[in-house]
Amino acid sequence: MHRYILILIMTVMCAQLLIAETIVARIGDRSYSAEELEKGFLAYLEYKELPNTLSAGDSLSLYTQYFDELVAMYIYNQAIADAELKSSKSELEAFIKKNPPQGVRQIPDLQSNGRFDQKKYEQALRDKPAFKEEVLDFSRDMYNYRKLIDDIRAEVQINEDSLKQDWMKQGQIADAIIIHFDYSRYSDVQADEDEMRALYEEIKDSEYKKSDGRSLRFVRFSGGTSRATAGAEELAQARLDAQSLYQRALQTGLTTAAGEMGFELLESQMFSVSDPFIRGIGREASLIRQAFESPVGTVFEPHQGMMGDILVCEVADSMEQYYQDFQGLVPILQLRAKSLKRSALNQEYVREFIRINKPENYLEAAGRDSIRIINQNDVSLESSFPPIGKVEALNRAILSTPEGEFTSLIEDYGNYYLAKVIRRQSRSQEEWVAERQNVINKALQEAQTAHLDQWYLAEKAKLEIVYPEGVNP
Repeated sequence: MHRYILILIMTVMCAQLLIAETIVARIGDRSYSAEELEKGFLAYLEYKELPNTLSAGDSLSLYTQYFDELVAMYIYNQAIADAELKSSKSELEAFIKKNPPQGVRQIPDLQSNGRFDQKKYEQALRDKPAFKEEVLDFSRDMYNYRKLIDDIRAEVQINEDSLKQDWMKQGQIADAIIIHFDYSRYSDVQADEDEMRALYEEIKDSEYKKSDGRSLRFVRFSGGTSRATAGAEELAQARLDAQSLYQRALQTGLTTAAGEMGFELLESQMFSVSDPFIRGIGREASLIRQAFESPVGTVFEPHQGMMGDILVCEVADSMEQYYQDFQGLVPILQLRAKSLKRSALNQEYVREFIRINKPENYLEAAGRDSIRIINQNDVSLESSFPPIGKVEALNRAILSTPEGEFTSLIEDYGNYYLAKVIRRQSRSQEEWVAERQNVINKALQEAQTAHLDQWYLAEKAKLEIVYPEGVNP
């Protein structure tokens, strides 16, 4: 938010009168009325030369930005007061000379050929003491903000040795021949149910254990019972049947009522309040909400689902903890179990490959076994190339391995890699000397900006802020 603080000084001058109205917002010990915020926002729009006839979305976005800048101004004002920052007249004079206010730039007498003339501005500062004092008074807050920000940024130090090492590493490139042991070559390998169940049991506590579950008993009409047909008369009859079942279920419960009336009774799997759908029923947000608002045994009024079915439901069960049902997870488990099985086979092959072959024979052996071999030039830390993509561990291994040697074995999501480094190239000391200052300046600027952002967020977190209605924190 500090990026906007300088432009905010002018706009808030239009909204400083405190009005005895209901407080609608607060920043620390500073309160705002609705009228005060409205006047300030209109002044903000005027300063930014924006129309006050904006769309609702644009207006809310700008209003949020305006309030964020009020928060930023409060934070910086507090910091300036706490630091007791004071500016000498000579400092201010040097500041206004280099930084003429935007409003001053628009004065016709200070322009030549329609453009601001720095020489005329400096002459006016020398010849017109009253003008100079006005500019000094106006710029004092701006200067203090700039001084505070500069002081905060100056807290950052750069370790030149570490920076140089990182820069040298970033400039490394290498050519390599890569053996890619791709587990997808075992495409004919499938996982059976026993393997899926074994995987399910292994990971269910960490991935499929859920809390606060509900299940529903239900009878489905117009699609799930023998009475349902596509005709209008039959559909009308289904509605009557659903209503009759509901009335009876209120007296006896849905299980007894469905049995007495000859309807098939079904039961959903357990679901949580955050689930997007109920397995066995479908994507029915209103039923999920009702289930968690009602005790076990509650019968719901007939509900027409998204697919047109009419459902009569009853809360069947409530559990503090439960596991997602295995059958509902079969498609996911099948993919994962198959992937793990292929990876295990690939790992076994790679271990045997390394055991029986010497490094000097790796490439020949890989070619004999139809293992993919990739010739890749100019590999860097950030390299990404087909069909591998970006594998950071492989890139690092290539750049740290001497020419003519193989990297250690690299594993990445079930794939394995061995790479022979053919050529390496690094940045030189001469290049560092030539680029040193640019590298330091860029790193320092990035570190200072990050530090200033962190400082601002830390100061903001200390504040008690009541946001106006419609503005989200």
